[in-house]
This record gives sequence, structure tokens and C-alpha cells, in this order.
Amino acid sequence: MDIGTWRVPARIETERLTLRCYSLDDVPAMDAVIPANKAHLETFLPWAKDEPIGTDKRTELVEEFIAKFVAREDFTMGMFDRATGEYIGGTGFHTRQGPGILEIGYWLAENRQGQGLMSEAAAALTRVAVSYAHAQRVEIRCNPQNAKSRNVPQRLGFAFEDTIVGPCGSDQREEPQEIWALTHGTFADSAASAAPRPSLFDANGSPLQWPV
Repeated sequence: MDIGTWRVPARIETERLTLRCYSLDDVPAMDAVIPANKAHLETFLPWAKDEPIGTDKRTELVEEFIAKFVAREDFTMGMFDRATGEYIGGTGFHTRQGPGILEIGYWLAENRQGQGLMSEAAAALTRVAVSYAHAQRVEIRCNPQNAKSRNVPQRLGFAFEDTIVGPCGSDQREEPQEIWALTHGTFADSAASAAPRPSLFDANGSPLQWPV
């Protein structure tokens, strides 16, 4: 599938999480949570080294996230506690690996780690990528030293393919990264396929139907 034609829901709900396209209303929460997690994030996420970026720049960034989501070019999402609405992290799909491939990215606030939330989110996104967006291949890339990040694709049944040094993240800085992948053909036999199917919604909040 060519970039620009991806079908990705505006909101995805799991048992404990809401994953959705950002809105400008999220900027205050982002201004609070992201800088507060700077020390936790910057070890493995180069963009976190630039924090705090300030409200004006973050507003511009969120506007860019929204524009690319609407244009179906890239799909950066916020991660929220479904019960409370608390902003707890970021995730989404990136199209930078080429046609037919969706790359799942993620980060989680330090105080919410160890609860299985990231695996829950990644399992839902994997199913959406394969069964709703019709990706032929799903990738997760992480720093080789980031054991917590690596545990997610391992737990979900992704296959380790290679370790490379290449452009990583939104700023495309050269970083070491492991490549973990799952394909349309291997999804059914993966642990990700055993996770509950999430609920999907469009930008107006209307439910979306899964393909039969």
C-alpha cells in the first residue's frame, strides 16, 4: 500500500487505553508530562534531549501531527488512560520504512511502566496494522540496549531480523537499532493475535467496523 492511502482509525480503545490522534487541547498535558520524563526518555529517544521545547513549539509540532494524520501520511498518537483520560505516553504508526510497511513507535511515562500497558497498546496496533490498515509488514525498532522496549516485540511474537545503525525517529538521527518484524502471514500464529480486538472510531467518534 502506498504512503498516503493508509486506512488508520482516529481512535483505538483497548481494555485500559485510548490511543488517538492528538488535538491542540493535549498541549498542556504534553508540556507537563514529557519534560517530567526527560531523564527517563532521553537515554534511548534522541528527540527527548531537546525537551522542554516550550508551548509554542509543541503547538506547532501537534499541528504537524494532525495535518499528517488527516493526510494519511503518518500517524502519531497520544496514549491515554481510558478510565481517567490521563496522558501517559505516545505511540502510533510511521510510514517511513516504505510501501506496505507500518512501523510502530512508542514511549510510556516512567510511573506507568511495569503494568503491561505498552504490550497492550502494541498488540492492538499490530492487529489494526494487519487486519484493518492491511499492512503487509509491521516493524518495531528499538535501541539494542533498551531491554524494556525490546520485550514488547518479543512478547508479541515479532521476529528479530537485524541490528543496524541508521536514521531513527522523527529527526532521523543516526542511531543503533534492532529491527523486529511481523508480517501479514505470521500474524495469526503470533501472541499479538491472541490479544482482545480493540474498538475503533473515526474522527467524529463514530464506531468503525472491522473487516469481515
